[in-house]
Amino acid sequence: MSEYNKVWSSMNELEAIVTKFTYIKDLSECVYDAAEHHDWDKIQSLTSIISEYTQFVLNDWDVAFATAWSETVSKMKDVQLSCDGNDLSPECKGAWDSFWEQNK
Repeated sequence: MSEYNKVWSSMNELEAIVTKFTYIKDLSECVYDAAEHHDWDKIQSLTSIISEYTQFVLNDWDVAFATAWSETVSKMKDVQLSCDGNDLSPECKGAWDSFWEQNK
């Protein structure tokens, strides 16, 4: 798998996990509705679900974030931080070329 595909895959996984937080928001709105109707059993059930699901999502996030970090930031350690993509100096161009050559 090419480096680009590894980076894309790891970042896509992060995005997929972030969308899971939308479900938590939806469940929270259900709790609010249940509170308006004084449905304490439903409130208790929903808050338990939110708590467990949040832990599940956070565990996924931890793994995906570590993978994304490894595929992006860690691999750039040899590239000088002062060299951004807009710096066309020979030193920076050489550093970036070397980085991409090593990470094909």
